[in-house]
Amino acid sequence: YDAAREQQDQEEARINQISEILSNSTTERSGVVEGVAHVGSVVHVYYDGDEDDRETFLIGTRAASTDNADLETYSEQSPLGAAVVGASEGETRKYTAPNGREISVTIVSAERVRDELVKLLMSPAPRRGLTALVHSGICEYVLPEVPALALEIDEHHRHKDVYEHSLIVLEQAMALEGPREVPGVEAPTEVEGPDLVLRLAALLHDIGKPDTRRFEPGGGVSFHHHELVGAKMTRKRLRALRFDKETIKQVSRLVELHLRFHGYGNGEWTDSAVRRYVTDAGPLLPRLHLLTRADSTTRNAKKAQRLQRTYDHLEERIADIAAKEDLARVRPDLDGNEIMEILDLKPGPEVGQAWS
Repeated sequence: YDAAREQQDQEEARINQISEILSNSTTERSGVVEGVAHVGSVVHVYYDGDEDDRETFLIGTRAASTDNADLETYSEQSPLGAAVVGASEGETRKYTAPNGREISVTIVSAERVRDELVKLLMSPAPRRGLTALVHSGICEYVLPEVPALALEIDEHHRHKDVYEHSLIVLEQAMALEGPREVPGVEAPTEVEGPDLVLRLAALLHDIGKPDTRRFEPGGGVSFHHHELVGAKMTRKRLRALRFDKETIKQVSRLVELHLRFHGYGNGEWTDSAVRRYVTDAGPLLPRLHLLTRADSTTRNAKKAQRLQRTYDHLEERIADIAAKEDLARVRPDLDGNEIMEILDLKPGPEVGQAWS
Protein backbone atom coordinates (compact mmCIF):
# COMPACT_ATOMS: atom_id res chain seq x y z
CA TYR A 1 0.00 0.00 0.00
CA ASP A 2 2.75 2.45 0.96
CA ALA A 3 4.62 1.75 -2.28
CA ALA A 4 1.47 2.25 -4.36
CA ARG A 5 0.70 5.49 -2.54
CA GLU A 6 4.22 6.80 -3.06
CA GLN A 7 3.99 6.00 -6.76
CA GLN A 8 0.67 7.80 -6.99
CA ASP A 9 2.14 10.85 -5.21
CA GLN A 10 4.87 10.99 -7.85
CA GLU A 11 2.36 10.61 -10.67
CA GLU A 12 0.15 13.29 -9.16
CA ALA A 13 3.11 15.65 -9.03
CA ARG A 14 3.79 14.98 -12.71
CA ILE A 15 0.13 15.62 -13.50
CA ASN A 16 0.32 18.96 -11.70
CA GLN A 17 3.34 19.89 -13.77
CA ILE A 18 1.68 18.95 -17.04
CA SER A 19 -1.50 20.77 -15.99
CA GLU A 20 0.50 23.94 -15.39
CA ILE A 21 2.11 23.58 -18.80
CA LEU A 22 -1.18 23.09 -20.62
CA SER A 23 -2.83 26.00 -18.84
CA ASN A 24 -0.03 28.35 -19.98
CA SER A 25 0.61 26.87 -23.41
CA THR A 26 -0.74 28.23 -26.68
CA THR A 27 0.39 25.16 -28.63
CA GLU A 28 -2.35 23.75 -30.87
CA ARG A 29 -2.89 20.08 -30.05
CA SER A 30 -3.97 19.38 -33.61
CA GLY A 31 -0.41 20.12 -34.71
CA VAL A 32 1.24 17.59 -32.39
CA VAL A 33 3.32 14.98 -34.22
CA GLU A 34 4.22 11.70 -32.54
CA GLY A 35 7.94 11.39 -31.82
CA VAL A 36 8.56 15.15 -31.97
CA ALA A 37 9.31 17.21 -28.85
CA HIS A 38 6.58 19.72 -28.01
CA VAL A 39 5.39 21.61 -24.96
CA GLY A 40 4.11 18.88 -22.66
CA SER A 41 6.56 16.23 -23.93
CA VAL A 42 8.61 14.10 -21.58
CA VAL A 43 11.91 14.08 -23.45
CA HIS A 44 14.83 11.63 -23.14
CA VAL A 45 18.15 13.07 -24.39
CA TYR A 46 21.92 12.68 -24.20
CA TYR A 47 24.58 15.38 -24.45
CA ASP A 48 27.64 16.04 -26.64
CA GLY A 49 27.48 12.62 -28.30
CA ASP A 50 27.91 10.78 -24.99
CA GLU A 51 25.08 8.25 -24.75
CA ASP A 52 25.91 7.65 -21.09
CA ASP A 53 25.26 11.33 -20.29
CA ARG A 54 21.46 11.07 -20.35
CA GLU A 55 18.65 13.13 -18.89
CA THR A 56 14.87 12.98 -18.86
CA PHE A 57 12.85 16.16 -18.47
CA LEU A 58 9.51 17.79 -19.15
CA ILE A 59 9.21 20.74 -21.54
CA GLY A 60 7.04 23.56 -20.24
CA THR A 61 6.54 26.14 -17.52
CA ARG A 62 7.87 25.09 -14.14
CA ALA A 63 5.08 24.56 -11.64
CA ALA A 64 6.07 26.57 -8.58
CA SER A 65 4.01 24.38 -6.27
CA THR A 66 5.63 21.16 -7.43
CA ASP A 67 8.89 19.75 -6.13
CA ASN A 68 9.54 16.53 -8.01
CA ALA A 69 13.22 15.66 -8.02
CA ASP A 70 12.57 12.71 -10.32
CA LEU A 71 11.51 14.87 -13.27
CA GLU A 72 13.21 18.14 -14.12
CA THR A 73 11.26 20.78 -16.03
CA TYR A 74 12.63 23.21 -18.61
CA SER A 75 10.64 26.12 -19.99
CA GLU A 76 10.19 26.22 -23.74
CA GLN A 77 11.83 29.67 -23.53
CA SER A 78 14.96 28.33 -21.83
CA PRO A 79 18.05 27.68 -24.01
CA LEU A 80 17.63 23.90 -23.70
CA GLY A 81 13.85 23.95 -24.05
CA ALA A 82 13.96 26.21 -27.10
CA ALA A 83 16.58 23.95 -28.69
CA VAL A 84 14.61 20.71 -28.39
CA VAL A 85 11.08 21.96 -29.17
CA GLY A 86 10.22 20.68 -32.64
CA ALA A 87 13.13 18.22 -32.72
CA SER A 88 12.45 14.66 -33.88
CA GLU A 89 13.70 11.44 -32.31
CA GLY A 90 17.35 10.91 -33.29
CA GLU A 91 17.88 14.56 -34.20
CA THR A 92 20.80 16.52 -32.69
CA ARG A 93 20.59 20.23 -31.96
CA LYS A 94 22.90 22.77 -30.34
CA TYR A 95 22.27 25.48 -27.79
CA THR A 96 24.35 27.92 -25.77
CA ALA A 97 24.31 27.44 -22.02
CA PRO A 98 24.15 30.46 -19.65
CA ASN A 99 27.91 30.13 -19.08
CA GLY A 100 28.50 30.58 -22.81
CA ARG A 101 29.35 26.98 -23.54
CA GLU A 102 27.92 25.44 -26.71
CA ILE A 103 26.28 22.06 -26.04
CA SER A 104 24.81 19.51 -28.44
CA VAL A 105 21.73 17.57 -27.38
CA THR A 106 20.35 14.46 -29.11
CA ILE A 107 16.71 13.41 -28.77
CA VAL A 108 16.33 9.75 -27.84
CA SER A 109 12.54 9.82 -27.52
CA ALA A 110 9.71 12.25 -26.87
CA GLU A 111 6.69 10.91 -24.99
CA ARG A 112 3.30 12.55 -25.21
CA VAL A 113 0.73 13.07 -22.50
CA ARG A 114 -0.85 9.85 -23.79
CA ASP A 115 2.13 7.92 -22.46
CA GLU A 116 1.70 9.51 -19.06
CA LEU A 117 -1.99 8.53 -19.13
CA VAL A 118 -1.05 4.93 -19.94
CA LYS A 119 1.44 4.82 -17.06
CA LEU A 120 -1.25 6.15 -14.74
CA LEU A 121 -3.86 3.60 -15.84
CA MET A 122 -1.39 0.73 -15.55
CA SER A 123 -0.41 1.73 -12.00
CA PRO A 124 -1.72 -0.22 -8.98
CA ALA A 125 -4.12 2.56 -7.92
CA PRO A 126 -5.07 4.90 -10.79
CA ARG A 127 -8.06 6.53 -9.04
CA ARG A 128 -6.00 9.16 -7.24
CA GLY A 129 -4.15 10.13 -10.40
CA LEU A 130 -7.37 10.32 -12.43
CA THR A 131 -8.96 12.44 -9.71
CA ALA A 132 -5.97 14.78 -9.87
CA LEU A 133 -6.33 14.96 -13.67
CA VAL A 134 -9.96 16.01 -13.34
CA HIS A 135 -9.51 18.45 -10.46
CA SER A 136 -6.47 20.10 -12.05
CA GLY A 137 -8.31 20.64 -15.33
CA ILE A 138 -5.80 18.69 -17.42
CA CYS A 139 -8.47 16.11 -18.26
CA GLU A 140 -10.22 18.79 -20.32
CA TYR A 141 -7.22 18.57 -22.66
CA VAL A 142 -6.53 14.84 -22.54
CA LEU A 143 -9.84 13.05 -21.88
CA PRO A 144 -12.61 15.68 -21.76
CA GLU A 145 -15.22 12.92 -21.86
CA VAL A 146 -14.26 11.80 -18.34
CA PRO A 147 -15.00 15.03 -16.42
CA ALA A 148 -18.17 15.30 -18.50
CA LEU A 149 -19.37 12.14 -16.73
CA ALA A 150 -19.84 14.15 -13.54
CA LEU A 151 -23.43 14.79 -14.55
CA GLU A 152 -25.57 17.00 -12.43
CA ILE A 153 -27.72 14.57 -10.46
CA ASP A 154 -31.37 15.46 -10.79
CA GLU A 155 -33.26 16.61 -7.72
CA HIS A 156 -34.90 13.21 -7.24
CA HIS A 157 -31.56 11.32 -7.54
CA ARG A 158 -33.01 9.14 -10.27
CA HIS A 159 -29.61 8.34 -11.76
CA LYS A 160 -26.17 7.70 -10.34
CA ASP A 161 -23.04 9.84 -10.52
CA VAL A 162 -21.63 8.39 -13.75
CA TYR A 163 -18.11 9.70 -13.07
CA GLU A 164 -17.86 7.96 -9.69
CA HIS A 165 -19.50 4.87 -11.16
CA SER A 166 -16.85 4.72 -13.88
CA LEU A 167 -14.01 4.92 -11.36
CA ILE A 168 -15.57 2.09 -9.35
CA VAL A 169 -15.99 -0.02 -12.50
CA LEU A 170 -12.30 0.56 -13.28
CA GLU A 171 -11.27 -0.57 -9.80
CA GLN A 172 -13.55 -3.61 -9.91
CA ALA A 173 -12.26 -4.61 -13.35
CA MET A 174 -8.69 -4.38 -12.04
CA ALA A 175 -9.62 -6.61 -9.10
CA LEU A 176 -10.81 -9.28 -11.55
CA GLU A 177 -7.55 -9.41 -13.52
CA GLY A 178 -5.57 -12.62 -13.11
CA PRO A 179 -6.80 -16.04 -11.96
CA ARG A 180 -10.44 -16.28 -10.95
CA GLU A 181 -13.08 -18.83 -10.06
CA VAL A 182 -16.53 -19.26 -11.61
CA PRO A 183 -18.97 -21.79 -10.15
CA GLY A 184 -19.61 -24.58 -12.63
CA VAL A 185 -16.68 -23.64 -14.89
CA GLU A 186 -13.61 -25.83 -14.57
CA ALA A 187 -11.06 -23.42 -16.08
CA PRO A 188 -12.46 -19.87 -16.46
CA THR A 189 -10.69 -17.65 -18.96
CA GLU A 190 -8.52 -15.01 -17.34
CA VAL A 191 -7.02 -11.67 -18.28
CA GLU A 192 -3.49 -11.12 -17.09
CA GLY A 193 -3.05 -7.74 -15.45
CA PRO A 194 -2.39 -4.96 -15.72
CA ASP A 195 -4.41 -4.91 -18.95
CA LEU A 196 -4.59 -1.54 -20.71
CA VAL A 197 -7.49 -2.45 -23.03
CA LEU A 198 -9.68 -3.61 -20.15
CA ARG A 199 -8.84 -0.58 -18.02
CA LEU A 200 -9.48 1.92 -20.81
CA ALA A 201 -12.80 0.23 -21.61
CA ALA A 202 -13.82 0.31 -17.94
CA LEU A 203 -13.01 4.01 -17.65
CA LEU A 204 -14.71 4.96 -20.93
CA HIS A 205 -17.62 2.53 -21.10
CA ASP A 206 -20.26 5.14 -20.20
CA ILE A 207 -18.87 8.24 -21.96
CA GLY A 208 -21.87 8.19 -24.29
CA LYS A 209 -24.27 8.93 -21.44
CA PRO A 210 -24.02 12.74 -21.34
CA ASP A 211 -24.93 12.98 -25.04
CA THR A 212 -27.82 10.54 -24.75
CA ARG A 213 -29.34 11.61 -21.43
CA ARG A 214 -33.07 12.21 -21.64
CA PHE A 215 -35.45 13.20 -18.85
CA GLU A 216 -38.57 11.10 -19.27
CA PRO A 217 -42.12 11.94 -18.20
CA GLY A 218 -42.60 11.10 -14.56
CA GLY A 219 -39.05 12.01 -13.57
CA GLY A 220 -37.16 9.09 -15.06
CA VAL A 221 -33.84 9.38 -16.87
CA SER A 222 -32.77 7.35 -19.93
CA PHE A 223 -29.53 6.89 -21.86
CA HIS A 224 -30.74 4.98 -24.91
CA HIS A 225 -28.01 3.68 -27.22
CA HIS A 226 -25.27 5.26 -25.11
CA GLU A 227 -23.08 2.21 -25.78
CA LEU A 228 -23.11 2.91 -29.53
CA VAL A 229 -22.52 6.63 -29.09
CA GLY A 230 -19.81 5.85 -26.53
CA ALA A 231 -18.02 3.46 -28.90
CA LYS A 232 -17.89 6.16 -31.57
CA MET A 233 -16.61 8.72 -29.05
CA THR A 234 -14.01 6.26 -27.81
CA ARG A 235 -12.63 5.71 -31.30
CA LYS A 236 -12.42 9.45 -31.89
CA ARG A 237 -10.70 10.21 -28.58
CA LEU A 238 -8.17 7.36 -28.76
CA ARG A 239 -7.28 8.36 -32.31
CA ALA A 240 -6.69 11.93 -31.12
CA LEU A 241 -4.38 10.55 -28.43
CA ARG A 242 -2.62 8.50 -31.15
CA PHE A 243 -3.20 5.06 -29.71
CA ASP A 244 -2.43 2.19 -32.05
CA LYS A 245 -5.21 0.87 -34.30
CA GLU A 246 -5.60 -2.46 -32.49
CA THR A 247 -6.04 -0.82 -29.09
CA ILE A 248 -8.60 1.60 -30.53
CA LYS A 249 -10.50 -1.27 -32.17
CA GLN A 250 -10.55 -3.43 -29.05
CA VAL A 251 -11.48 -0.73 -26.54
CA SER A 252 -14.27 0.74 -28.70
CA ARG A 253 -15.67 -2.75 -29.34
CA LEU A 254 -15.81 -3.49 -25.61
CA VAL A 255 -17.61 -0.18 -25.01
CA GLU A 256 -20.10 -1.13 -27.73
CA LEU A 257 -20.74 -4.59 -26.23
CA HIS A 258 -20.77 -3.75 -22.53
CA LEU A 259 -24.58 -3.79 -22.27
CA ARG A 260 -25.19 -6.90 -24.39
CA PHE A 261 -25.41 -9.21 -21.35
CA HIS A 262 -28.42 -7.37 -19.96
CA GLY A 263 -30.58 -9.00 -22.61
CA TYR A 264 -29.80 -12.37 -21.03
CA GLY A 265 -32.39 -11.83 -18.30
CA ASN A 266 -32.70 -14.93 -16.17
CA GLY A 267 -31.16 -17.21 -18.77
CA GLU A 268 -33.80 -16.94 -21.49
CA TRP A 269 -31.22 -16.87 -24.29
CA THR A 270 -31.22 -19.85 -26.61
CA ASP A 271 -27.96 -21.67 -27.34
CA SER A 272 -27.86 -19.79 -30.65
CA ALA A 273 -28.06 -16.45 -28.80
CA VAL A 274 -25.23 -17.51 -26.50
CA ARG A 275 -23.14 -18.44 -29.54
CA ARG A 276 -23.83 -15.00 -31.07
CA TYR A 277 -22.63 -13.37 -27.85
CA VAL A 278 -19.40 -15.37 -28.04
CA THR A 279 -18.97 -14.75 -31.77
CA ASP A 280 -19.59 -11.00 -31.49
CA ALA A 281 -17.03 -10.69 -28.69
CA GLY A 282 -14.47 -12.88 -30.47
CA PRO A 283 -11.05 -12.76 -28.79
CA LEU A 284 -12.33 -9.99 -26.50
CA LEU A 285 -14.66 -12.41 -24.67
CA PRO A 286 -12.41 -12.83 -21.57
CA ARG A 287 -12.21 -9.04 -21.21
CA LEU A 288 -15.95 -8.67 -21.84
CA HIS A 289 -16.60 -11.14 -19.01
CA LEU A 290 -14.65 -8.93 -16.60
CA LEU A 291 -16.03 -5.62 -17.85
CA THR A 292 -19.62 -6.85 -17.58
CA ARG A 293 -19.09 -8.17 -14.07
CA ALA A 294 -17.33 -4.96 -13.02
CA ASP A 295 -20.19 -2.84 -14.38
CA SER A 296 -22.35 -3.66 -11.37
CA THR A 297 -22.03 -0.97 -8.72
CA THR A 298 -25.45 -1.25 -7.14
CA ARG A 299 -25.59 -0.83 -3.37
CA ASN A 300 -28.37 -3.42 -3.22
CA ALA A 301 -26.48 -6.53 -2.10
CA LYS A 302 -29.21 -8.95 -3.22
CA LYS A 303 -29.36 -7.40 -6.68
CA ALA A 304 -25.57 -7.47 -6.99
CA GLN A 305 -25.46 -11.15 -6.01
CA ARG A 306 -28.25 -11.96 -8.44
CA LEU A 307 -26.38 -10.27 -11.30
CA GLN A 308 -23.18 -12.18 -10.50
CA ARG A 309 -25.04 -15.50 -10.30
CA THR A 310 -26.70 -14.80 -13.64
CA TYR A 311 -23.36 -14.11 -15.26
CA ASP A 312 -21.94 -17.24 -13.63
CA HIS A 313 -24.72 -19.11 -15.38
CA LEU A 314 -23.91 -17.51 -18.71
CA GLU A 315 -20.21 -18.40 -18.43
CA GLU A 316 -21.19 -21.96 -17.46
CA ARG A 317 -23.41 -22.23 -20.55
CA ILE A 318 -20.64 -20.86 -22.77
CA ALA A 319 -18.20 -23.46 -21.42
CA ASP A 320 -20.78 -26.24 -21.78
CA ILE A 321 -21.63 -25.34 -25.38
CA ALA A 322 -17.94 -25.04 -26.26
CA ALA A 323 -17.23 -28.47 -24.77
CA LYS A 324 -20.07 -30.07 -26.73
CA GLU A 325 -18.96 -28.44 -29.96
CA ASP A 326 -15.38 -29.56 -29.37
CA LEU A 327 -16.67 -33.11 -28.86
CA ALA A 328 -18.68 -32.89 -32.08
CA ARG A 329 -15.58 -31.83 -33.99
CA VAL A 330 -13.55 -34.84 -32.84
CA ARG A 331 -16.35 -37.42 -32.91
CA PRO A 332 -15.88 -39.93 -35.79
CA ASP A 333 -18.44 -39.67 -38.56
CA LEU A 334 -20.07 -43.07 -37.88
CA ASP A 335 -23.65 -44.20 -38.16
CA GLY A 336 -25.42 -46.69 -35.91
CA ASN A 337 -24.74 -49.71 -38.12
CA GLU A 338 -21.00 -49.03 -38.14
CA ILE A 339 -20.97 -48.64 -34.35
CA MET A 340 -22.81 -51.97 -33.88
CA GLU A 341 -20.33 -53.65 -36.20
CA ILE A 342 -17.23 -52.23 -34.53
CA LEU A 343 -18.44 -52.87 -30.98
CA ASP A 344 -20.36 -56.02 -31.74
CA LEU A 345 -23.59 -54.57 -30.34
CA LYS A 346 -27.22 -55.34 -31.03
CA PRO A 347 -29.78 -52.58 -31.73
CA GLY A 348 -30.65 -50.83 -28.48
CA PRO A 349 -29.86 -47.90 -26.19
CA GLU A 350 -26.22 -49.02 -25.92
CA VAL A 351 -25.66 -47.89 -29.52
CA GLY A 352 -26.81 -44.35 -28.72
CA GLN A 353 -24.67 -44.24 -25.60
CA ALA A 354 -21.62 -45.37 -27.56
CA TRP A 355 -22.18 -42.66 -30.19
CA SER A 356 -22.55 -39.92 -27.58
